[in-house]
Amino acid sequence: MAERIYVAWRDPIKMSWYPVGVLRLGTDSLYRFVYTKGALLSGFPLFPRMTKVEEYTSPELFPLFANRTMSVKRPDYGKYMKWLEIKADELSPMKMLLLTEGIKPTDYLEFFQCPIKSEDNNYDVHFIVHGLQYFPKEVLQRVNELKEGERLFLVPDPQNQWYKDAVLVRTGDPIFTIGYCPRYLSRDFKKLLNNGKVDVNDISVTVRRVNKDAPLNLRLLCQINAPWPDDFQACDQEEFDPILSELGLPGMAKTGTPEISTLHSLRS
Repeated sequence: MAERIYVAWRDPIKMSWYPVGVLRLGTDSLYRFVYTKGALLSGFPLFPRMTKVEEYTSPELFPLFANRTMSVKRPDYGKYMKWLEIKADELSPMKMLLLTEGIKPTDYLEFFQCPIKSEDNNYDVHFIVHGLQYFPKEVLQRVNELKEGERLFLVPDPQNQWYKDAVLVRTGDPIFTIGYCPRYLSRDFKKLLNNGKVDVNDISVTVRRVNKDAPLNLRLLCQINAPWPDDFQACDQEEFDPILSELGLPGMAKTGTPEISTLHSLRS
């Protein structure tokens, strides 16, 4: 199966996140990038040197993305591999991009992979708990005391002023709210919680590892495992659709193609 990574952008004014593009490595060994409808809905300013609404191809990872991969020469490279439980034989440029979600402190981008159904028909995903830096030291102490395999719980946060689909993560006894699910997965989590065909008790969220020597954005690695309902599709919101329908990207909805001028007008 071809590797596929979505690019998410946070509007610096509204503080809302949107998937604005998708990066793929095809079976022909070509990297391909195309903007998604999230770029239209958000007014995303487009990337330098990628200012047209078209498919971009390259035999190598585009410089914009390659600059965000982690160098094997970094002193803490081995630690990142351990913190995120990535094996050396699983590495690829795309996987390297996902190591730190492509985050740089100077902009508002993240990179993530859309979950796919496992061989045993489950939704089985590892994720890092977000937002720990905003919680008091008592919460951080509780996080550091978590044990591998300890059960956690999902709590929708519909009154969140920044993101109505936010989902909190909490511990069992003693109960502490310890952070948020990644925004690009929270809608999936809510759909699973609200799916009448899934018993909420069959949705298991557990601690994979607590990285006490890691920065807060990599401190807590978790895993969610749930039955994958027949009518469930991950990342199926409109903003994930590619803008150009004629590209025919596998696994993506084909929709009408907006005029390029429409996208450009949103940039002004």
